[in-house]
Amino acid sequence: MKVIKGVNIFVKKDDKFLAVKRAKQDKIFGGMWGLPGGQIEKGESVFQAAKRELKEETNLDLISLEENFCLKGRLDIPSYPPILLFVYKGKVSSGIPSPNDSDVEKIKWIKAVPFLNSLKKKNYPSKEIKNFTKFLISEGLLNLSDCKF
Repeated sequence: MKVIKGVNIFVKKDDKFLAVKRAKQDKIFGGMWGLPGGQIEKGESVFQAAKRELKEETNLDLISLEENFCLKGRLDIPSYPPILLFVYKGKVSSGIPSPNDSDVEKIKWIKAVPFLNSLKKKNYPSKEIKNFTKFLISEGLLNLSDCKF
């Protein structure tokens, strides 16, 4: 079975991080907050895919991407090929993010708890929510007392 490879970009600013709200017409992630990113196209490097997706979704330019991914996950969604996601920490150009793609409804710098609540409401895989929660704790954006598993 074909596996779709995707890249997400984690950009931290103070006590928040950059998130996009997927447009309702998105069959899989519609209405859900997520990190900017998407599918790595054939022949693209991770950096090229991250740069393209970030620009398409937020109208921001990617300045740098850490060499090693900080988080990896697999999404198994019924009636859809498995998705292997790699999350990389990135730095972006200054500017005000604005939706630059019909797949994105809103963009904002979001705190950890509302972001995680959005994932839970949309029945995002609990294993991946736990992994991302641990990552947010390691980034200093979430306290253990905020976590309800």
